Amino acid sequence: MKRSWNDFLNTIENEINSLDKKGCDIPFFRGHNDGIWELKPSLFRKGTNVNESNIYFDFVTYSAPLLENKIMTGWDYLFEMRHCGLPTRLLDWTENFAVALYFAIKGNPKNPCIWILDPFEMNHQSCGNSEIYNPAIDFEFTYEGAFVKEQETSFTNPIAIIPIKQSKRLFAQKGVFTLHFENRKSINEIFDNCVKQIFIPKDAIKEAKSFLKLSGINEYTIFPDFDGLSRYILENK
Repeated sequence: MKRSWNDFLNTIENEINSLDKKGCDIPFFRGHNDGIWELKPSLFRKGTNVNESNIYFDFVTYSAPLLENKIMTGWDYLFEMRHCGLPTRLLDWTENFAVALYFAIKGNPKNPCIWILDPFEMNHQSCGNSEIYNPAIDFEFTYEGAFVKEQETSFTNPIAIIPIKQSKRLFAQKGVFTLHFENRKSINEIFDNCVKQIFIPKDAIKEAKSFLKLSGINEYTIFPDFDGLSRYILENK
């Protein structure tokens, strides 16, 4: 059992070292309960039939009492919407391998895996710029302008972004995203040489859970609110 876990960790470490040699010092990680799931944002998945503009305006209209007088841009609203479970054009990633591992093996994983993305190379291939974007600083367009009012932008393919981490949940999860534009294909279809999928052996899951416990990663550290605390307490009874 321990050998499978160690082999998995070695594979992860080798991939991170390989990316580091290429100049990627901030790899993105994403954990999937099932390896067949696509790298698509919820808005673009099969069975999702919602109006992006309506969801956005409803969230802006009704969320004010919950935001504690925060000054919010359209991008900030978008990040909050994603972390509240609403369909958006964002795909969640994290800078923290352990956070991705937590989501990969949470509950009853079927065929869990970790995806590792080189965001610098992906952005280079997507738009010719090898830097990771911060929408609040680097974009000349707003979320409302580009996706609600549907004004043209220079982007077609997904790009990697690092948000200003205003919310506790976004900060706790070391959250980063890929932002998806007109191209609705899965990231690994568009940029197959920028992502790698590493499966977690089933006989390594027990060791993986022990690793997370030793690392202090749990429901409350991932979701630092009353709901997360309640689930954490119940899990430990």
